[in-house]
Amino acid sequence: YIGLSKVGEREWYFFVPRDKKHGSGGRPNRTTEKGFWKATGSDRKIVTLSDPKRIIGLRKTLVFYKGRAPRGSKTDWVMNEYRLPDNSPLPKDIVLCKIYRKATSLKVLEQRAAEEEEMKQMVVGSPTSPPSSTDTISFNYTQQDQHVSLPILFQQVIPKEESQHET
Repeated sequence: YIGLSKVGEREWYFFVPRDKKHGSGGRPNRTTEKGFWKATGSDRKIVTLSDPKRIIGLRKTLVFYKGRAPRGSKTDWVMNEYRLPDNSPLPKDIVLCKIYRKATSLKVLEQRAAEEEEMKQMVVGSPTSPPSSTDTISFNYTQQDQHVSLPILFQQVIPKEESQHET
């Protein structure tokens, strides 16, 4: 999987192969080792401003659940999956995914900000040299990758535990 994000960003973008659950079937595989992504409604049409009847893409919103379906526990991770419409002549085996955490309470937001600050320190270096706006992290995953430092929650990438203090 290939992605790019600035250090400290609150959302991540990835180009991901759209794996099928059953080889030739139409249903995509959205399971991970730690849980699964569940769709929250129907696809939303993406149109051009110049021609609102012309559909140029589709957006599906999914929520990450820990555990196995149908008994997983809902998390605050959200993924928007952007794909080409079925009538597009271009290849449709790759989708663009935007992953982010849904805002909850002020306390949770403050905890996340502290965690992100710790992550910046680990990624960039010492606390005395904060990252510049040009610092970026590039991602290039293969099917064998099992863990990354950012809490990315799709396919074979294992999500980072939400609280490291529970162990």
